[in-house]
Amino acid sequence: PCKQPYMASRAACAVLSAALLAGAVSSDEAHARERLPAFPLRTHGRFIVDAHQKRVRLACVNWYGAHLEQMAANGLDRLPAGEIADTIASAGFNCVRLPFSLDTLWGNFSTVPKPEASLAANPDLWDSSPLEVFDATLRALTDRQVMVILNNHVSSGGWCCSDFDHEGLWYTGVYPETAWLDALGLMAERYKNNSLVIGFDLRNEIRPSGNVWPAWASTSALTDWSAAAVKGAERVLAANADMLIVISGVYYSLFLCEVPTRPVHSEVPWLRGRVVYTAHEYRWFNFYLTTRAGIGLWLQVLATWCGLLWFLVMASYCLQHSRGRRIAMLLRVINRLRAKCGGSSSYAGRRRCWEVPIAALLTAACATTLKIAPSFNNACNLRGMITAIVCIILAPIFALVSLVLWMRAALISTASQLQQLDGSQTEDAEEPFASRPSSSRSVLEGIQLAARGEVGSSTQAQGGWIRTSSSFLLARATAMGKSFRVVVAAVMTVAFAGLIFVWNDFGRYE
Repeated sequence: PCKQPYMASRAACAVLSAALLAGAVSSDEAHARERLPAFPLRTHGRFIVDAHQKRVRLACVNWYGAHLEQMAANGLDRLPAGEIADTIASAGFNCVRLPFSLDTLWGNFSTVPKPEASLAANPDLWDSSPLEVFDATLRALTDRQVMVILNNHVSSGGWCCSDFDHEGLWYTGVYPETAWLDALGLMAERYKNNSLVIGFDLRNEIRPSGNVWPAWASTSALTDWSAAAVKGAERVLAANADMLIVISGVYYSLFLCEVPTRPVHSEVPWLRGRVVYTAHEYRWFNFYLTTRAGIGLWLQVLATWCGLLWFLVMASYCLQHSRGRRIAMLLRVINRLRAKCGGSSSYAGRRRCWEVPIAALLTAACATTLKIAPSFNNACNLRGMITAIVCIILAPIFALVSLVLWMRAALISTASQLQQLDGSQTEDAEEPFASRPSSSRSVLEGIQLAARGEVGSSTQAQGGWIRTSSSFLLARATAMGKSFRVVVAAVMTVAFAGLIFVWNDFGRYE
């Protein structure tokens, strides 16, 4: 089914070449051609260079859609292909990655599905096959001196990507590896006379497919992506020796760290100077940017909460001498805050005493975990990746628990301030004696009995011991309280400074 489109494309290329040789190009096209590098392109170290060893910077954009069920590039229902290509070129892009599916070649479609919809602005293509539509799209780009990188995106037409679409490998149940290799060779051969088709991205985002997990290098041909990439590169270069070979990393093209275990760009002689490795970066899947956004949200929630509580304190201070419904409503809020704090200010104070240092320690642990996680992941080994995953799991837990504790501590502190402003701090003094904890009640009972002389000699001796011990403990608690507050303040400072440092440091990846 591909022979007729193939001949049509060769004829179109011949016509285009003749027109160019005849000088039938506009002044804009002539200037664009002057800016083009000298072909063919090669790699030198980490750079792409032209035939004169000058560095070439590719500013590429995806023009996707031909790999979907519609089998035509997106936008052709709104604008002619030439106008879209003009927009791409005028935006400053000098390169387009053009995806296709194996259905485009082997699907045996005479036309694209529903051409009147997907090609509404290009009626001249309604009777064309999917491969001929792809030809026209590519030709619109190269006519405007925009370089093209072919990309086999999927096998069966459809949206990419997930672990369960059965498109994660270079072969599927519908199209075996041989069909993939044949498609690479056919597409490379098809455009070999167009020097602006500069490279071939062999397969998009290699990833797990069902229960099959690919690896860069493995002992099984079913999962060894590096070996399959070498096969694909061999088929492409056999048809067009001037192409760059673009090889994706594994697991959604996120990881290239295993490439040194089998550096095909240097180990395979005929691939030297031709391989471009590609890693895909997504904002929502980027650890640094996602972490930065999470820290920002954490700080915003805490700041908003503290601002609201501060407003209540200030409103209470402004209304403490007023009368009427407003003060009544505010007092109801105060009572609810007291209930949230657990009742008495003494109990709230004790709980706040422990919640603040725990929150500070968890915040510091969160900042530390986030900072060290990338270093483990960059180790590029199983132990490092597992450690990084554990860090990534623990960090949000630390953050969430610490946020709750900070909010509760702020609520307790606010309730204490509101109690003082409302003149209700005497409520704790009137608290029923029986409601006190048993340990505190026994000590106080001993002191009171000893003070009234209502105990025997042994009990008086015990009371004297209690008085002496309570005085000593009170002095120690006061001294320890000051030191404790200093330590907690120091930990709080370090925790928040560390979190803000991580937030600022990860901002470098914007």
